[in-house]
Amino acid sequence: MIICFIIGILSILYGICIMRAASGTMFFMVWFVIGACLLALGICIRFHVLSTIPKTLKGIFLALITVGAITLFVTWGLICTHFHDKGNKNIDYLIVLGAQVKPTGPSVVLQYRLDTAADYLLDNPNTICVVTGGQSSSEPEAEGNTMARWLIDHGIEKERILIEDQATNTVENLQNSLHLISSDTDDGGISIGIVTNDFHVYRSIMIAKKTSGDAPAGNPPVARIDGIAAPSKAFYLPNNMLRESMGIVKDLLKGNL
Repeated sequence: MIICFIIGILSILYGICIMRAASGTMFFMVWFVIGACLLALGICIRFHVLSTIPKTLKGIFLALITVGAITLFVTWGLICTHFHDKGNKNIDYLIVLGAQVKPTGPSVVLQYRLDTAADYLLDNPNTICVVTGGQSSSEPEAEGNTMARWLIDHGIEKERILIEDQATNTVENLQNSLHLISSDTDDGGISIGIVTNDFHVYRSIMIAKKTSGDAPAGNPPVARIDGIAAPSKAFYLPNNMLRESMGIVKDLLKGNL
């Protein structure tokens, strides 16, 4: 009972921290729901309510908990397989996935991606960069435009940057970017690197492989897709891992993986 109360309160407090970070999504509500459920469970234990619940309902509840736990275990394991990807040298095209842009500039998550992309591009001067991301209602401009300007300001030649400024999610990021690449080159067997935060690399690679495999005949074949993991803040990692786990399940059900 006490454990339920403690974890429930901590979950709600963590949700408040995520909400105050103003990431542009409502995912922080998940932590409020988890906290409320744990508090309710603690109350049920305290007042012996569980003994009045039919065994069938208890069985369904335990089955759901078990399925959820297994799903988290499997998806987190998959995420960790690409958590530290560095990519190969001299990749033909580097796709930098967009993230929230604030009135003051790139968010912390996006800044990590841009720093990682700039380091790679400076070390590999023949690599072409694709920056991708549209504009949400809470953003001052399209993510792709902000990213391109930032990279140019930090020493990357304008001629090396292709801008995609319409995508609203990871699937569109990669679909639109691969279309830009196919329009830009006649070469065969191109190599692609995807820059995103460590927790997001696995799903991005899987979506890119599915998207490139479904490309129309005549598009240049993709010989290799590498992940290049940008760091992330440890404090927000539980939220990002939980959100990413749900994203994997969603994209799997929608046929994007």
